[in-house]
Amino acid sequence: MAPDGILSAQGISAAAYMARESNIVSWLFLQLESEANDQNVELQERCMELVAFLSQTIEIFEVQPNWSTLPRVSSEKKSVEPLTKKRKESPEINGIDLLLQAIARFRKKQPTSDQQIEFLENACIALSSSIAFSNVNLQHFIDLEGIPLVVYCEKNNVYSGSSALRLLDFSR
Repeated sequence: MAPDGILSAQGISAAAYMARESNIVSWLFLQLESEANDQNVELQERCMELVAFLSQTIEIFEVQPNWSTLPRVSSEKKSVEPLTKKRKESPEINGIDLLLQAIARFRKKQPTSDQQIEFLENACIALSSSIAFSNVNLQHFIDLEGIPLVVYCEKNNVYSGSSALRLLDFSR
């Protein structure tokens, strides 16, 4: 990773290289898609933090410009539920929708812990970066009614309103 390292010859950041050569972005969103329970809340918080970190690198969007159709990666855990109980999974992950859902969790209520505040702010950072650096993501944000969500959060005078307000700056 040093100036004379393997990536300098390719003119690419480590984050963009990882996104191009692996399914790391898809895997992170897959963890966010899973149901929240005591066992994976901490994992989801860490994954959201990494998504926020990655999203602030513009090169990520040169490699993966459309976060609404990320390829679904196989999960390491095998489900033992009968097939009738499994939900039907689409072949793709809609990362923009997952980020909007993360914000929507707090559209009517205040975060109750520092971890929830950080999760919400990381979701807003990731979403604002993704719509700022990719017109495809911006269009999906608009199509998925992200603007009314932000306005609703602001009108309810909850913490998510002030955090999500930055999203309106990029959706002009």
